[in-house]
Formats: sequence, C-alpha cells, structure tokens
Amino acid sequence: MKTWTTGVFNDGMAWSSVGDGDKVAILIPGGPGNLAPGSGFLARLEAKSLAPLLDAGYRLVTVTRRRNMPQGHSVADMAQDYADMIATEFDGRIELVIGTSYGGLIAQYLAAEHDHCFDHIVVLVAACDISQEKSADYAFAKALSEGRNYAAGAEISGTLFPNWRFPRLARLTAGLLMWLSVRAGKHDFLASDVMVEAKAEMQFNSRAILSKISVPVLLIAGDKDTYFTEALTRETSSLIPNCQLRMYAGKGHVDAAIDRRVADDILAFVSSHRQGQCAASMP
Repeated sequence: MKTWTTGVFNDGMAWSSVGDGDKVAILIPGGPGNLAPGSGFLARLEAKSLAPLLDAGYRLVTVTRRRNMPQGHSVADMAQDYADMIATEFDGRIELVIGTSYGGLIAQYLAAEHDHCFDHIVVLVAACDISQEKSADYAFAKALSEGRNYAAGAEISGTLFPNWRFPRLARLTAGLLMWLSVRAGKHDFLASDVMVEAKAEMQFNSRAILSKISVPVLLIAGDKDTYFTEALTRETSSLIPNCQLRMYAGKGHVDAAIDRRVADDILAFVSSHRQGQCAASMP
C-alpha cells in the first residue's frame, strides 16, 4: 500500500489520502464515531480491499464528518457538509463517492440531493433503514462518549464477528480492536460527535427520498448482514430508480465491506455507465 498523507480541511473535516491518480474517490467511513481517517484495523482493511482503484488512476481520500457537530445534526445535514466540502476543496465535483455503512446512509442523501457533486456513487453495506441493531449502535456510541472504549467494541462484537463460536472471545477481540482504534485516533472531539451521530442514526429512514435519485447507484451488500438485512437491502434497491445491486452470498456486514470483489464491481459499474453516457451523447 502506498504512503498516506493526512490533514484537516478548513471546515473541520479530517482527511487521509493515498495514491496520486488524477481521479478523486471520496470514501465516507462508517460510524457512529468520527475516528481519524485511516486509523484502526478495519479502516486499513477496507482501504486495502480498494487498492485496485489506485491502479485504475484514482486517489482515495477518506473524509470524516466535521468536528463538533451541533446537537440535532441529521444525516441529511452531514450530506450537505460533504457537498460543501467537495465544492470548497475539489472545485465542486469529483469522480466517485463510496459511502460505507454509516457513510452509506450519508451517500443516499448525497445521491438524492447533491448529485451535481460526483460522477458515480456507491452505497456499500447500507440501506434505507437499520435493523434492530440500532439499539446496539446507540449503546456502542454511549460507551465511546464515556471513554469506555473496550466496552464499546464489545457492544458490537456480534456484528463484527457474527459467526464466531465463542461469544466471549468475540467480545474480547472487538473490545481490543476498538480500544486500539480510538487510541490511534487521539480525539478530543469524539465524545460529543459520536452521540450526535448516534442520535441521527436513530432517526434515520431514507425511504421518502430514494425516488428522487436520478443518477445510477451501485449498492453492495452481504446477505448475512445483521445491520442492513437482505430484505432491507432489496427494498432499498427497489426504491432507487436506477440501482444496480450486488449481493454477496454468505457475507455479513464487515466481510462484505472488505470483500476482494468490491473494487472490481465498482470499476465495472463506473465503466458501464461511462459507456452508457457516451452512447447517450452520440447524435
């Protein structure tokens, strides 16, 4: 993997960038929890799974939610933040957006309300609503906000490791991973922002805006995801007028997000719609 560079935009959105291609792919990471971009074991795994995009001429720029979000900041508001950031930092338009998990919630609003900001958009392991795991996410966020980082990881161990035969070992592993990720991020703004994100997630339901999406969307999911069930994912696909669905059999939330097929599916999606755009523009 190439060298990462990091920084913070003037609007308070932290970023990390890898690659030197001419095309920009903005990665909107999961949550709740505004961890430093690229920090943590899972973030690195996701970036590694997207490495073929680097060879295709993309620069991968992971951008977090802005710091010190006000109370009541919604997922739609976060999408506006990303649109404003693209306008300020990338001259108003980029080639690709990839929203993963919580980032995929934001990506749905970007697609519906800010499609002038990008050429192609991917919703990765996210859907129009969230299953009963919303309550687990809230408990996770509350533990993080109180500095109980190990306990936060343990709260979502069932999602991170759904097939482990020994739940206690899963809780131990998830707790340690979260403790290490937060320690690597070193944030003084996490306590407030993580609860803003958690409360926004509790209110999230994008069904009403999906019919507004006029651009093609690639939706990638695992059929064993407990956060975004297969039923919710297929409902989401049916509500988006031009949606291409890739469902990975036997994959859960995390392993679908880092599946080695993701990058190839994204590149195929981009290529097919570029060809379609060219054909449509011919006299």
